[in-house]
Amino acid sequence: MVVESSRQRVFLSDPTGDSVLVTDYEGQPVAHLTGMPGASGLALSPDSRTVYVALRDADAIAAIDTGTLVEAARYATEGSTPVSLAPAGGKIWFGYNGDDPLAPGDIGSLDLSGAQPVLQTGQGGNWHSAPLLASAPAAPDRLVAGEKNLAPASIGSYDVSTGTAQLLGKQRDFGPDGSDYLTDLAVSADGESFVPATDVFPETQVQVFDIDDLSFRGAYPTPARANSVDIAPDGTVAAGTYLSDGDDLHVFKPGAYAPLQSVDLDLDPSSYLPPRGVAWVPDRSRIFVVSRGADNFSLHALDGGFGTAQTALTLDAPDTSKKNRELTVTGALAPAGTFGPGTAVTVTRYDNGHPEGFPGGSVTVDDNGTFSFTDRPGEPGPVTYEVSYAGDDWHTPISGDATVEITG
Repeated sequence: MVVESSRQRVFLSDPTGDSVLVTDYEGQPVAHLTGMPGASGLALSPDSRTVYVALRDADAIAAIDTGTLVEAARYATEGSTPVSLAPAGGKIWFGYNGDDPLAPGDIGSLDLSGAQPVLQTGQGGNWHSAPLLASAPAAPDRLVAGEKNLAPASIGSYDVSTGTAQLLGKQRDFGPDGSDYLTDLAVSADGESFVPATDVFPETQVQVFDIDDLSFRGAYPTPARANSVDIAPDGTVAAGTYLSDGDDLHVFKPGAYAPLQSVDLDLDPSSYLPPRGVAWVPDRSRIFVVSRGADNFSLHALDGGFGTAQTALTLDAPDTSKKNRELTVTGALAPAGTFGPGTAVTVTRYDNGHPEGFPGGSVTVDDNGTFSFTDRPGEPGPVTYEVSYAGDDWHTPISGDATVEITG
């Protein structure tokens, strides 16, 4: 699935139906392109004019014009069976299997910048099968590859700035506790890291790795195994979980360790989220999720400020305190664990000498949303502390106050 935002279209491949379905942002069908044998991986060109389709059963890559919604060209991959696609380094890269059933998987590229297409295969080294590929506009010269549905899983990173794939690193059973059965990959908005969807035991989480040296950077916890992941241009991470008992989709602010939102799609007992079934709209105004039932697939379009949490603020201060004695005010922002490094609240003090308010500075919020500050009022009377949080792209603003009676 890929989203083309300029015309508000969603493209979904159907390998068993040999076709590509195009819908609008409401999930209503716009076009159905048939005659695409084994249509699998999709990739959107950097200029959004073309959606490329890996034709697994035709040893070819098709090009769909996003304006006319017709197949504009088809490029033979000459004995290589493409499965996954990703644009990088000015080319279309593809993970493929050889025609020989015993042949290992590999990576090839298709250069369409000249008068004639240039095909180059055999660039990725040996993989057990066609690797899954991922890239991002912020890292145009980086390509990430992962081996699907194997235990343990393997990942690799390539520099494609020279026109050929130069391996930067490859790891098997990656992460602090190892990883199995990779089903999806997404590169971060800043191009510095990537997120694979894998089975991580004993935890259920989506891990983050450095795009160059594959070092572990952190994780987003999920209540069930994640098999789909996508990252919005602002860094918001969405993870779809497989066979969950409740919420199916979880959204994380970058760097936070708890979900901003979790959504139950209210699927029937025979339905589940298949791999690679989550895709953001670039402005994060909505997200698309595919579910699979016993006899069909369904596209869910979630909108209405999705990915922005309603902030809650609690404050705790003593009812009274003597003058010139230090007092402590504590507080917490919720949802806990969703704010990340650098979050702060602003404190303003109101008392008899400062009826218009006296700036109390900013206070850093811990990762779990808690904060505290101290004061030493010197005059009797009521002192009110107003605490304000300005909000961000993921949280609404909020303010609250607490009053302490200062005695002589």
